[in-house]
Amino acid sequence: MDGLILFDSTMINDNFKNGKIKRCGLIKYYRHGDFYYKLNVGKHIRYYKNGTKTTTVYDDWGTSLTNTYHDSEGNLISQSITTLVETTASNLDEFLTSGKHITFKTYFEDFAYDRKSCEYYLKKTGQSDNGKREGLWKYYYPSGELKKEKNY
Repeated sequence: MDGLILFDSTMINDNFKNGKIKRCGLIKYYRHGDFYYKLNVGKHIRYYKNGTKTTTVYDDWGTSLTNTYHDSEGNLISQSITTLVETTASNLDEFLTSGKHITFKTYFEDFAYDRKSCEYYLKKTGQSDNGKREGLWKYYYPSGELKKEKNY
């Protein structure tokens, strides 16, 4: 992060009106030339009024490395893992001012609740490239048996 000057950081701990925690995590503030950048760094947890929560881990550039979503009972509903971050930016200025130079690949797993078995099961898996599905995605029945495969 040569050229970026860290000038502040803040631990956020926001609460709902009832006192329960709403979100927590670290934010770092950087300066580069005349511009200022605010980046989420490390582990961030966000709680929602309905009891669900997301947990995201960010790298030093504010890129989401992992993300999990849990329902109000703590059951895992979705998770994603960033498997690749590539850039063609030749310098920091290009990196900071344009989003067209970067490629993100992310692996996803989504879970669903089966009323018959009263259990959560892996519903689908696959990868995205800059937010668009790519490659082989697999879809499953509650029994764990493969339902279908689809190429994107």
